[in-house]
Amino acid sequence: MTTRNYLLSCGALILAACGGNSAGTVAPLGSAEAAVREFMAAVQDSNIARMGRSWGSSSGSAVATNDPPQWEQRMKVVQFYLRGGTFRITSDTPVNGDAKHRTVVVELTRGACVKSLPFVAVQSSNGWLVESVDISLAGNPRNPCPSTAPSP
Repeated sequence: MTTRNYLLSCGALILAACGGNSAGTVAPLGSAEAAVREFMAAVQDSNIARMGRSWGSSSGSAVATNDPPQWEQRMKVVQFYLRGGTFRITSDTPVNGDAKHRTVVVELTRGACVKSLPFVAVQSSNGWLVESVDISLAGNPRNPCPSTAPSP
């Protein structure tokens, strides 16, 4: 293989590895559960931009609207609290009869520690997005299930 062909091949591999969709939009998410699954997959991948594409408000994703302006910092904090372990969705229910909001409960398992976290998803003009999650219920990221010392 000539040097020129080698360089062209390497360049093509690098471009393919970049994926081309890292800053683009995510396909519209057809359900609240799909939005939460996409968000949690992005958390596990440590992909802040991907998290921002599946998180937002009825106006659209944080990436598209830049709302709130510090969304990237918020996503880093959320990612810190939610990463590690596995997750499964245990329920998906309407919020007080509001068809545009749903509560999706996620069971987060890290080792023997299991926490239930409510996510609120909202329907935007481009599908469903995660609007909020109560990360305080995830526990301390460094010690999510502290052992309790026996009483004397």
